[in-house]
Amino acid sequence: MNGGEMLSIRRFKKEDAKAVSDLIMKTLLITNAVDYGREYMQEYCENMTVEKVLECDRDTHFYVAVEDGKIVGCAGIGLNTQNTEVSELHKLFIDPEYQGRGIGKNILCVLEKDEYALNSKKITGTSSITAVDFYEKMGYGYKDGTKTFDEVGLCYNIVKYV
Repeated sequence: MNGGEMLSIRRFKKEDAKAVSDLIMKTLLITNAVDYGREYMQEYCENMTVEKVLECDRDTHFYVAVEDGKIVGCAGIGLNTQNTEVSELHKLFIDPEYQGRGIGKNILCVLEKDEYALNSKKITGTSSITAVDFYEKMGYGYKDGTKTFDEVGLCYNIVKYV
C-alpha cells in the first residue's frame, strides 16, 4: 500500500452489497477472464447480483476490505452443512487495481481467525485457476492431495488443516 492509505477489514454490512457485487463482477471480467474467457465470465457475472451477495452474508461470516473508504476486497467463511468440523471459504475477491498489495493475504488471515475456522479441523473451498498460486502460498493444498476440479469443472478443490 502507498503511504497514507489505511486498510481495514470489517464485517460486511447490508449497505455494502452493491459495492461488493460490482467488485466481484469487475474482478471476474478483468482478472479471471484471462483464464476463463470474457464471454464465460460475463455469463458468470449474472449470478453475482446484490441478492446473491446478501445471501452469502446470511450463510457466512462475510467480510470486506476497505481502503480510503472504498471496498477493495471481500471474502466469507461458513460452516459446512454436512460436517460442522469443516469450515468453507466463500467469494474471496480483490479489486484488480489493488491486487498484489497483500489485501488477499490480510482478509484470508482474518477468515482463518474467525470462530468458524477456529472451531474447525479443516478449511475447504474452491480456487479459480487464477487464484490457485495465491492459496498455495497461504498454505492450502488440494483436497485428497490431487489437483482436481470441483463438480462444475471450473475450480480446484482446496483444503487447509488447522
